[in-house]
Amino acid sequence: LADDLRYDFGTIRVSVSTVNFAPIVDLLQGELTERGTGNLLASDTLTFNLVSAGRDPEGTTLNLKSVSFRSQAGTTSVLDLNTSGASIDGGFGKLTRVAKTDVFIYTLDQDKADYLATGKTEFDTFKFELVDAAGKFTESAIIITIRGTDDPTLTVNVPPTDRKSTRLNSSHVSESRMPS
Repeated sequence: LADDLRYDFGTIRVSVSTVNFAPIVDLLQGELTERGTGNLLASDTLTFNLVSAGRDPEGTTLNLKSVSFRSQAGTTSVLDLNTSGASIDGGFGKLTRVAKTDVFIYTLDQDKADYLATGKTEFDTFKFELVDAAGKFTESAIIITIRGTDDPTLTVNVPPTDRKSTRLNSSHVSESRMPS
């Protein structure tokens, strides 16, 4: 091209940054029903895989950073992730780590949930954090809904009696006490 037809468009600079985004983690939820009338064989366990609840935008492997429970009194308990089979108590049950895997089992304590009537619910909430290879982490939660069920009415089985049999028993006792 001739010099008078050339045009200088300037300089384009491209900057590449290494931005790392925190993991994206789903909320985990489950539901259990307290044993009572009509459901005497209700399950009292739920299983969760915490690491599979998240994904890293950059594609790195996620790891479990922490698991905790905060009681209504405001005290926070943190699970020791270095202990095989470690567990943490919630308000109505216990969350236990299966060996040193990412799998956790929640077990409802039926005695703690026994007061719940049909239609009433309570919740156990455990917080957990997943961390990516760059150290970015995201907090999420496991929310367990505990549904109440009326308990069966306890009855005492008392054998029937009538006045005639009561008199016979009384006279029989009297006769046996007489000297011979």
